[in-house]
Amino acid sequence: MAAEGQRSPGTDGQASAHAASGPTGWQHPLSTARSGVIWQGIPGKETPTNSKDIGKIVKARRAEIGLNMTDLAKKIGVSQAQISRLEDGQQGFRSDTVGRLAKALKVPAFRLFMTDAEWSRWQKRA
Repeated sequence: MAAEGQRSPGTDGQASAHAASGPTGWQHPLSTARSGVIWQGIPGKETPTNSKDIGKIVKARRAEIGLNMTDLAKKIGVSQAQISRLEDGQQGFRSDTVGRLAKALKVPAFRLFMTDAEWSRWQKRA
């Protein structure tokens, strides 16, 4: 058996990666998508770490540009109830939803994964 995080032969002879978390408890972001957490972040960093944090960013940006939930839902092709669940952190974000949200909110998709402080620093450098 291969060590944790190493590749081992799969049943079809192809290499497969183990999904276990490392010794620090960090997990690959995609390994936790079903739990609603789409990005674990780096321990000690201020980056948003879960759907609730990202939902707050979406909600604030939506209000900033004057969109209500219904209008945002129509723009990205989901229900108003789904927008509510996304903003409240009750539902995770799929990558295609993040892309459509970012476009509708007129921000780059990576903005949704940054704190306000990180975003401010990035805007000053850009």
